[in-house]
Amino acid sequence: MIIDKIENAGLYPLGAAWKTAFDYLAMVDADTPADTHHRIQGDDIYAVVMDYDTRPLHEAKLETHRKYADIQVLLSGEEEALWLPNTDLKIQTPYDSERDAAFYELPTTPGAALRLKPGVFVMFFPDDAHMPMLRVGNAITHAVKKVVIKIRVDLLK
Repeated sequence: MIIDKIENAGLYPLGAAWKTAFDYLAMVDADTPADTHHRIQGDDIYAVVMDYDTRPLHEAKLETHRKYADIQVLLSGEEEALWLPNTDLKIQTPYDSERDAAFYELPTTPGAALRLKPGVFVMFFPDDAHMPMLRVGNAITHAVKKVVIKIRVDLLK
Protein backbone atom coordinates (compact mmCIF):
# COMPACT_ATOMS: atom_id res chain seq x y z
CA MET A 1 0.00 0.00 0.00
CA ILE A 2 1.08 3.56 -0.70
CA ILE A 3 -0.61 6.66 0.65
CA ASP A 4 0.70 10.08 -0.30
CA LYS A 5 -0.13 13.45 -1.81
CA ILE A 6 -0.85 13.39 -5.54
CA GLU A 7 1.94 15.92 -6.08
CA ASN A 8 4.43 13.27 -4.87
CA ALA A 9 3.37 10.58 -7.36
CA GLY A 10 6.54 11.15 -9.41
CA LEU A 11 8.65 9.91 -6.47
CA TYR A 12 7.55 6.32 -7.08
CA PRO A 13 9.43 4.48 -9.85
CA LEU A 14 6.56 2.22 -10.90
CA GLY A 15 6.86 2.63 -14.67
CA ALA A 16 4.89 3.95 -17.62
CA ALA A 17 1.50 2.60 -16.43
CA TRP A 18 1.88 4.56 -13.20
CA LYS A 19 2.63 7.75 -15.12
CA THR A 20 -0.31 7.13 -17.47
CA ALA A 21 -2.66 6.77 -14.49
CA PHE A 22 -1.51 10.03 -12.93
CA ASP A 23 -1.68 11.86 -16.27
CA TYR A 24 -5.34 10.82 -16.37
CA LEU A 25 -5.84 11.98 -12.76
CA ALA A 26 -4.68 15.46 -13.77
CA MET A 27 -7.71 15.66 -16.09
CA VAL A 28 -10.47 14.74 -13.62
CA ASP A 29 -12.04 16.85 -10.90
CA ALA A 30 -15.20 17.14 -8.82
CA ASP A 31 -17.14 18.19 -11.96
CA THR A 32 -16.33 14.93 -13.80
CA PRO A 33 -19.61 13.01 -14.22
CA ALA A 34 -20.04 10.07 -11.86
CA ASP A 35 -20.99 6.55 -12.90
CA THR A 36 -18.62 6.75 -15.82
CA HIS A 37 -16.08 4.18 -16.94
CA HIS A 38 -13.02 5.54 -18.75
CA ARG A 39 -10.72 3.28 -20.73
CA ILE A 40 -7.34 4.90 -20.33
CA GLN A 41 -5.33 2.09 -21.94
CA GLY A 42 -7.87 -0.56 -22.95
CA ASP A 43 -8.41 -3.18 -20.26
CA ASP A 44 -4.90 -2.61 -18.89
CA ILE A 45 -5.66 0.72 -17.22
CA TYR A 46 -9.14 2.09 -16.68
CA ALA A 47 -10.96 4.39 -14.28
CA VAL A 48 -14.36 4.49 -12.66
CA VAL A 49 -15.76 7.77 -11.31
CA MET A 50 -18.39 7.26 -8.63
CA ASP A 51 -20.31 9.13 -6.01
CA TYR A 52 -21.86 7.66 -2.87
CA ASP A 53 -22.49 8.30 0.79
CA THR A 54 -19.93 7.02 3.27
CA ARG A 55 -21.12 4.22 5.52
CA PRO A 56 -20.51 2.70 8.94
CA LEU A 57 -18.03 -0.15 9.32
CA HIS A 58 -20.68 -2.89 9.51
CA GLU A 59 -22.07 -1.90 6.07
CA ALA A 60 -18.75 -1.87 4.19
CA LYS A 61 -16.84 -4.75 2.57
CA LEU A 62 -13.24 -5.86 3.07
CA GLU A 63 -11.84 -6.83 -0.32
CA THR A 64 -8.74 -7.79 -2.29
CA HIS A 65 -7.97 -7.99 -6.01
CA ARG A 66 -5.57 -10.16 -7.98
CA LYS A 67 -5.26 -8.77 -11.52
CA TYR A 68 -5.45 -5.05 -10.78
CA ALA A 69 -4.05 -2.61 -8.26
CA ASP A 70 -6.30 0.26 -7.19
CA ILE A 71 -5.38 3.92 -7.09
CA GLN A 72 -8.16 5.66 -5.19
CA VAL A 73 -8.53 9.45 -5.14
CA LEU A 74 -11.32 11.50 -3.63
CA LEU A 75 -12.51 14.34 -5.84
CA SER A 76 -14.79 15.76 -3.12
CA GLY A 77 -15.70 14.89 0.45
CA GLU A 78 -13.69 12.72 2.81
CA GLU A 79 -13.76 9.14 3.95
CA GLU A 80 -11.81 6.55 5.87
CA ALA A 81 -10.51 3.33 4.44
CA LEU A 82 -9.35 0.38 6.49
CA TRP A 83 -6.22 -1.53 5.48
CA LEU A 84 -5.15 -5.01 6.59
CA PRO A 85 -2.51 -7.38 5.27
CA ASN A 86 -3.98 -10.20 3.20
CA THR A 87 -2.98 -12.90 5.70
CA ASP A 88 -5.13 -15.03 7.96
CA LEU A 89 -8.35 -13.42 6.79
CA LYS A 90 -11.50 -15.51 6.72
CA ILE A 91 -13.06 -15.56 3.25
CA GLN A 92 -16.65 -14.40 3.09
CA THR A 93 -17.03 -14.52 -0.72
CA PRO A 94 -14.40 -16.45 -2.73
CA TYR A 95 -12.42 -14.76 -5.49
CA ASP A 96 -14.47 -13.99 -8.60
CA SER A 97 -12.26 -13.47 -11.65
CA GLU A 98 -14.98 -11.52 -13.49
CA ARG A 99 -15.14 -8.93 -10.69
CA ASP A 100 -11.45 -9.39 -9.75
CA ALA A 101 -12.47 -9.41 -6.11
CA ALA A 102 -12.63 -11.58 -3.02
CA PHE A 103 -14.40 -10.44 0.13
CA TYR A 104 -13.49 -11.18 3.73
CA GLU A 105 -14.95 -11.09 7.19
CA LEU A 106 -13.64 -8.25 9.31
CA PRO A 107 -11.15 -9.74 11.79
CA THR A 108 -11.08 -8.86 15.47
CA THR A 109 -7.54 -7.48 15.16
CA PRO A 110 -7.63 -3.86 14.05
CA GLY A 111 -6.28 -2.66 10.76
CA ALA A 112 -4.85 0.72 9.88
CA ALA A 113 -7.41 3.48 9.38
CA LEU A 114 -6.56 5.81 6.49
CA ARG A 115 -8.17 9.22 6.16
CA LEU A 116 -8.72 10.13 2.52
CA LYS A 117 -9.48 13.57 1.18
CA PRO A 118 -8.92 15.43 -2.11
CA GLY A 119 -5.24 15.80 -2.98
CA VAL A 120 -4.30 12.42 -1.47
CA PHE A 121 -4.08 9.07 -3.23
CA VAL A 122 -3.95 5.56 -1.89
CA MET A 123 -2.68 2.59 -3.88
CA PHE A 124 -3.80 -0.88 -2.88
CA PHE A 125 -1.82 -3.84 -4.23
CA PRO A 126 -3.17 -7.44 -4.38
CA ASP A 127 -1.84 -8.28 -0.91
CA ASP A 128 -3.63 -5.27 0.60
CA ALA A 129 -7.06 -6.07 1.97
CA HIS A 130 -8.97 -2.81 2.03
CA MET A 131 -12.34 -1.49 3.09
CA PRO A 132 -13.06 1.91 1.53
CA MET A 133 -16.18 4.08 1.70
CA LEU A 134 -16.19 4.41 5.50
CA ARG A 135 -17.49 7.46 7.27
CA VAL A 136 -14.87 9.40 9.21
CA GLY A 137 -14.83 8.40 12.88
CA ASN A 138 -18.25 8.71 14.44
CA ALA A 139 -19.26 11.44 12.00
CA ILE A 140 -22.51 11.34 10.14
CA THR A 141 -22.54 10.09 6.57
CA HIS A 142 -20.90 12.36 3.98
CA ALA A 143 -21.29 12.53 0.22
CA VAL A 144 -18.13 11.56 -1.64
CA LYS A 145 -17.02 11.65 -5.25
CA LYS A 146 -14.11 9.37 -6.03
CA VAL A 147 -12.13 8.05 -8.97
CA VAL A 148 -10.67 4.55 -8.80
CA ILE A 149 -8.02 3.73 -11.36
CA LYS A 150 -7.38 0.05 -12.01
CA ILE A 151 -3.90 -0.85 -13.27
CA ARG A 152 -3.01 -4.38 -14.30
CA VAL A 153 -0.47 -5.40 -11.67
CA ASP A 154 2.02 -6.89 -14.14
CA LEU A 155 2.40 -3.42 -15.75
CA LEU A 156 3.85 -1.93 -12.58
CA LYS A 157 7.62 -2.09 -12.16
